[in-house]
Amino acid sequence: MRTLAGLLVFAVLVALAGCATGPVQMAKTEAETFKTRYDDPQLAKLYTQNEARLKDIYARYRKAGVDFYFDGLGVTAIRDATGRKYPGIMVNIRPAAVVFDENTTTGQQRFAKVLRGDFPKYITYLNRNDYAGDGIYGVAFGIYWPVRDYTQCDTSGGFIEYVIVYLSADDADDVLEGRKSFYDVAKTAEVITSLDLKPAVSVRVVEQGG
Repeated sequence: MRTLAGLLVFAVLVALAGCATGPVQMAKTEAETFKTRYDDPQLAKLYTQNEARLKDIYARYRKAGVDFYFDGLGVTAIRDATGRKYPGIMVNIRPAAVVFDENTTTGQQRFAKVLRGDFPKYITYLNRNDYAGDGIYGVAFGIYWPVRDYTQCDTSGGFIEYVIVYLSADDADDVLEGRKSFYDVAKTAEVITSLDLKPAVSVRVVEQGG
């Protein structure tokens, strides 16, 4: 009996270890969501000018049940594919529904799925008033997600990956008004991604054959 009891305790401990807390990086409060500190005085001023706009975005996404990445709402310097910079809003979300098993997907498969399926879905909560006017000329829109070992735990742990797409106001308009697909716009945009625990890199989105 002691041996059986010992095995049961061991099994419970292994299960708990498998679901140990990992790098969730999900903002739990409104204060954790907004990036309020900036080294660049111009960005700090831009944040103050657009704070009400950012709070409106926050309320809209939270009403829809979409979470944000830590420090995920703020302002930033948008970069286009030519390297030109201009001020824009930063919206980095961490949807609970976007999660992957590292044993059944590759980084490139996760990248393609998020770019084709999740970006078009979650960008629809934005509108033109969010990313145009008051010194704002676009949006850096990012999605962060966890990659987990489902054989150990499918509810916590793992590591974080992300994709950020820099869109001009015109690009965002084209997507939201249905003139272009998000994927087509991303092919000419600056795209930053971190996959498979590797450092962030700028990538070019290309059409996949087959």
